[in-house]
Amino acid sequence: EYEHTRVYLETVLESVFGLLADAIAAQSVRIAFPEWVVPATLQLRRWRKRVGSSWTRFSKQLQGLLEKIDQTSRLVQQNRSKIDFSPSNLTAANQFMSTTSPDSTPIGAYAAALRKVRDQQRTTLLDAERGA
Repeated sequence: EYEHTRVYLETVLESVFGLLADAIAAQSVRIAFPEWVVPATLQLRRWRKRVGSSWTRFSKQLQGLLEKIDQTSRLVQQNRSKIDFSPSNLTAANQFMSTTSPDSTPIGAYAAALRKVRDQQRTTLLDAERGA
């Protein structure tokens, strides 16, 4: 009944953005992060271009997500330029940025903020259901 309504689509898009940000943030301290996000970034940019201004709110949210991905990629590349081991040294590669929490990266902070908003919305809805 609600499947093709704007409200349904907005709810789905909010969930997708939140889950996508969480998934990308989880990988944000990996040594291959800049290369790992290239396919997702290209698809998101194509989607933003195709949608255009018809979904202004989500275009802005998507732009923020893409900016945070780019900032995190630059951060990882800066840290990568400081290393002195080869890619064949898997132990050192796995320890890359091991002291950095994914939530402290730009995309991690963005995902945490989205998660906090989702939790607040969920709490508000549950409180409203209990009160009704």
